[in-house]
Amino acid sequence: LVCARDGLSTQYFQSRRLPTPFLEAIDVAFALPYEQASAPAGPVRVGINVSGLLWAGGYSGANQFGLTLDYRQTVHALVRHFAAISGVQVVLVPHVVTADRLAEDDLRASQAVAAEHPGVDVAGPFDSPMQAKSYISGLHFFMGARMHACIAAFSSGVPVVPMAYSRKFTGLFGSLGYDEVADCTQDDQAAVVQRIQRGFDRRADLQALVHDGNAQAQQRLGRYRDALVGLLRGASHG
Repeated sequence: LVCARDGLSTQYFQSRRLPTPFLEAIDVAFALPYEQASAPAGPVRVGINVSGLLWAGGYSGANQFGLTLDYRQTVHALVRHFAAISGVQVVLVPHVVTADRLAEDDLRASQAVAAEHPGVDVAGPFDSPMQAKSYISGLHFFMGARMHACIAAFSSGVPVVPMAYSRKFTGLFGSLGYDEVADCTQDDQAAVVQRIQRGFDRRADLQALVHDGNAQAQQRLGRYRDALVGLLRGASHG
C-alpha cells in the first residue's frame, strides 16, 4: 500500500500509472497527542517559528529553496510588525532543535532574532514534539516556515499562516480546504507580511477554517488506521 499525505502527491502517484494499492491520507503529525494549554488573559500571544534551515540559506547556504525574498529580513520585519501592535506579545517558537547541525537549528536562529528585538521571548527548548505542540496550543495566532510547527498549531486549533518554501505546504493544507498560506517562493517580503497580517486580522475566520480542516484530517486518519489494521491482519494471517 502506498499512502500520500496530500492531493498534489496523489496526482503525482496517479501520473505514474502504478498498480500498487493507494490511499490519500494525511500527515500523521495530526495525530500527535498534546496537552491543551490555556491562553492566559492579557496580551494577544503571537507565535513566530523561525526556521533554522531557511535562516542558513538551506543546506547549501545559497538560497537552496529559491525564495523570492530575503528570509532573515522578512523574519525581522514580521517581528517588528507584530511587536509594534498594541496588546500583542511576540514569542519565537523553535521547533527543530539540534546542537550539532547549525543549518537545522531553530533555537540559535530564534536567539539571534530575539537579540535584536528587546521584549521578544524565545520559547523552549522543548524536550519532545508533544511538549512543543502543547505550548503552541496556548497561542492566539501562529506563523512559521517549519511545516510541522504549523501542523502543531493547526491541529491544536490555533489560527495559522504557514510560510511555504516548497509545494508540500500548499499540497497539505490545500487538501484540507485551507488556503491561508504565504508562499515564500512566489511572493516578496511586503506581500508575505501583508498576507500574514490579513490572517491575523481575520483570525476568528481562520479558526473556523482550522476547525473544519481538523475534522477532515481526523476522517483521513481514520481511513489510514483502518488500512493499516487491514494490512497487519493480512500479514498475521499470511
